[in-house]
Amino acid sequence: MMNKKIVLIGVVFLWSLSMFGGTGPSHGIDPKVKKIENTLAHALDIRKEYINAEKAKTYHFESLKFNLENEVVWDEGTEDNLDDIFRSSKEYVKNEKVIKAINAIENLGAEDLIEKLTKSDLVKLPLGIVKTFGGTTYSVVFDQAKIYTTHAKVRVYGRIKNEKVDLCFGAEDIKFSFEGGIVGDATLALFGDFAVPLKSQKVAVVFNKFEGSSNGDYSGTYMTFDCDGFVEAGIDADIALSRDWVLPTDSQGKVIGGGNRVVANIALELSDFNDFVGKISLPYFTLTQDSSVSILVSEATFDYSETKNASGFVHPRTYNFETGTYEDPPPSEEIPLWRGFYINKIEFVLPHVFKTSDEQPLIVGAEKLYIDQKGVSGYIYGDGLIPIETGTIGESEWAFALDHVGVELNYNRILAFDFDGRINIPINKETQRLNYSAFGIPSEEHYNITVGLDSTMSFPLFRAGQVSLTKGSVAFVDVKENKFVPGAILCGGMYVSIGKSEEDDGKVNLDMPGVEFHKLMIRDTLPYVMLDSMGGSITLKIPPILNNSPITIDHLTLTRHGSKNVKLGFGVEVSAMGSKEGGGKTGGAFGILGEYKEVSGKNKWTYAGVEVDAMNIEIVMGTYLWIKGGLEFYQGDSIYGNGFYGYLAGGVLAQDAEGESAIGEHNEYKVRLQANARFGTINPGKDNEYRYWFYDVYVSSSDKLFDIYTPVIAKGIGGGAYHHMRMAGYDMGEMASGSGSNPYSGITYRPNAGTLFGIKFTLGIGITGVDGFKGNVTLELAIDTSLALQNIMLYGNGEFASDKFKLDALSRLDDLSLSQEESTKQDSIGASTNNHNKITAAIMIYMDFENGFELQGNFAAFLDAADGVISGQAAVDMYISAEEQHLYIGGYEGLVDIEGMPIPESYVYIGFGGFNVHAKFYLCTGTKLPPPPKIPTRIANMLGISTGLNNRTLLANNSQPLAAGFALGASIALDVNISKTFIKFDLNALAGYDISLLSNPSSTYCSNASGLEQGINGWRAKGQIYGDLYTKLELWAFGWWTVWNRQVAFAVMADLPKPTHLFIKGKYLNKKGNKKKEFEHEMGNKCGQIVYN
Repeated sequence: MMNKKIVLIGVVFLWSLSMFGGTGPSHGIDPKVKKIENTLAHALDIRKEYINAEKAKTYHFESLKFNLENEVVWDEGTEDNLDDIFRSSKEYVKNEKVIKAINAIENLGAEDLIEKLTKSDLVKLPLGIVKTFGGTTYSVVFDQAKIYTTHAKVRVYGRIKNEKVDLCFGAEDIKFSFEGGIVGDATLALFGDFAVPLKSQKVAVVFNKFEGSSNGDYSGTYMTFDCDGFVEAGIDADIALSRDWVLPTDSQGKVIGGGNRVVANIALELSDFNDFVGKISLPYFTLTQDSSVSILVSEATFDYSETKNASGFVHPRTYNFETGTYEDPPPSEEIPLWRGFYINKIEFVLPHVFKTSDEQPLIVGAEKLYIDQKGVSGYIYGDGLIPIETGTIGESEWAFALDHVGVELNYNRILAFDFDGRINIPINKETQRLNYSAFGIPSEEHYNITVGLDSTMSFPLFRAGQVSLTKGSVAFVDVKENKFVPGAILCGGMYVSIGKSEEDDGKVNLDMPGVEFHKLMIRDTLPYVMLDSMGGSITLKIPPILNNSPITIDHLTLTRHGSKNVKLGFGVEVSAMGSKEGGGKTGGAFGILGEYKEVSGKNKWTYAGVEVDAMNIEIVMGTYLWIKGGLEFYQGDSIYGNGFYGYLAGGVLAQDAEGESAIGEHNEYKVRLQANARFGTINPGKDNEYRYWFYDVYVSSSDKLFDIYTPVIAKGIGGGAYHHMRMAGYDMGEMASGSGSNPYSGITYRPNAGTLFGIKFTLGIGITGVDGFKGNVTLELAIDTSLALQNIMLYGNGEFASDKFKLDALSRLDDLSLSQEESTKQDSIGASTNNHNKITAAIMIYMDFENGFELQGNFAAFLDAADGVISGQAAVDMYISAEEQHLYIGGYEGLVDIEGMPIPESYVYIGFGGFNVHAKFYLCTGTKLPPPPKIPTRIANMLGISTGLNNRTLLANNSQPLAAGFALGASIALDVNISKTFIKFDLNALAGYDISLLSNPSSTYCSNASGLEQGINGWRAKGQIYGDLYTKLELWAFGWWTVWNRQVAFAVMADLPKPTHLFIKGKYLNKKGNKKKEFEHEMGNKCGQIVYN
């Protein structure tokens, strides 16, 4: 239906072009002037299949319900027949100049008509030149002349006449040179406004009177001539449309009242109707009987001229898509002739039903639109397309408005694409919207989007009304997989204030003015709000106030709460501790919840209240009693679902308490209690919902409870049970550190619907006569939902402490050095920091019957003696299944257990003063041995060989090592550093070996051995021995002088048999004298990589 309105414009326009042709009734004006016909009965012959006048008057939208606020009520009793305009045409008829012009033309006889004006004709005036084109007569009458010596000034009249119009023109002083004919401007002006109505009296064409000015500007209708007569006419006409048909509107589509009409302007330059340039402009208008659509046409140009372009015409630019540049336009004097249709601007303000909720109309249009034989060029756009109230972007549906979109065409190809609008970051206040602008290439799915970010915001989800952003903040919209992905990274500070709003319940009054955040990420995918893992943080710089009292907050966290929501967590502690006689402290963990939910049809972050995550309390009553307990709550947790965890620890009668620090968790007590419990629900409200629970308790004593088997005694007893839970992992270091009071330390349980029931029993043990030993052992069984045995676990830990481990070595050896430096990195697996002068150990044997039979065993021991001078650890990993078996004693880089966790190395370390010794060892046997340790980097660099020269190879078609057998190795490093007033001495030594005997499949061969089977029945032996020694001596004599600096290194590597390869290399370096000696010998052939035959 919209096309009918456009066609109506075309009818009016085409009619104005054709007003000089056709037949119809005439209208007399004066008997002396004969008859001037001033009505137009017919428009151009427009094809009926494109337009029907009756249908154009009665159409309506059947599928839309319009908001009719601006609907104009049609009153059949009120008509606008343009009477005022037609009355003005009588003034034209009475115009004296018009009467003179008509008389001059009508009084010409046949003998007064000439083909061309010459200077000899000036004495014969009046003379005329009359030409007829397509039913229209063009007359030029040279009426009178004033003769001067060199020229003449001629009064000239002109006339354009057909069955419908009679336009009269004239000029008083047209200069005629005796030498060259007409001089200067030969323009005849229309004497007055001339109105021509249609039959319906609803449309009038008013040919505008010619107006000139002293500065050369002019407007109105005119005709030009030369000595041969008529040349061309310039038509400047207004088309007035009755308010019965159309009404004027503003740019928002609102009707303008006050009796104003829609008046279009048309401009034509024509020499005949087959060679003309026409322009028409229509202000914003709408149909009287249906004001739902408003239309603007600005400077629509029809150029059908073969002799000239329209005045002020700008030729369309041609874009070269290969070079990415516009072709240079021709010089102004060489602009080629152009034929086609051009619109400076056309715009449609669509019906009110499309209007956005912020009262912005939906507008589509085009600017600088060229249509010619080469195609279409111009800028096509739409405004107010998607309102902020209903538009969304991204998977998380950020509020999004598309206020403008435009496409620039260059001869049927998209040259540019741009759009802009507004976007709202979900955590920001709903009314605080950000502007964005963008351009891109849709065919390449490439867009460049810039989002403007304000310096101040609000975070309603945290009740932070004042948020200040700092440098580093950025908002953006990316394009991934042809979808818009919004995001933001924010830095700054916020003021959290809870309890001040009417929406709050008043139970909590919290002020946190100093919350600072860095790299707070607002994402389109889960988690929607998080801190950047690379440098993100949230801290509190100013002490907060809770219920009008200052409090201590030890930390801030930002975590997920459930699948979508977020929590700003903080810990609170209030302490009255401070004396050995007693005291207490209490605290908890709280969280400000932000909920991501739909609000008024849009997803927004909202404040969901303050949640208590945990509560804890600790009470000390002198040396008599210590109690510590707490509760932790969770909801929507990714592991534990909804539920809580509780713990209780306590001790009675502290043993050997010395000072305040000895009273508490790490003290020894006559009687000690440790209890844990966890209850919860997984997938609440769903078909796969299930409940789980877990508890354990352990009571120990420093005295004997009962005899077990002499000299073993019981010093503790405990146990536990669980339902729909399962042991999910354990840490041997934490297990060893908990040997005194908590036999379950380091063990993790998680919900598991496949476990029906589990039970465990724990016995704490001691040895009569050995005061420094204590330990415990636990037996645990788990049964699945089919009542079948699922797991058997046997585990325990122990501790042996003795004064014999103490050594006053530092005082006796203090004269060796003034400093101490570790030579190697210690890789402990988590032994407790308070384990001085003791040995701790832990063991775990885990049997799994769920998938056949699997046995995994782990043992770890830790040594700390002489107040840290001597330390060490040992680790054992055992695994047995149908597919694989192994036993690892000690570990090294790259060695992992069946779960992929690294095996700690076994070592002994002695370090005091400037003397340090570090010895490591390992023994591996199994069906799938990993690569051995690499040669130390410092030796490889000294010798110039690869650190992986003798690594065990892999089968070519398998990424896992398949070699079976055994391997063992050890190394020792010595580091001595002595520094005195006049002497410095450094000694660094390292030696080690690695030996392996491997069994590869019999069908394998060496890649460098021409396809022959390697080894003996697949067995190969490899080994390497290496070492180096570095010494340096410096003396001080008004400066440090190096008197000795030597380094020696060697490596021996062997691989055999079939083929056999031996490599030996040694090197000596005297750095002081810059002297070097090397030895290298190689024999046999390298095996290369072991591959299948």
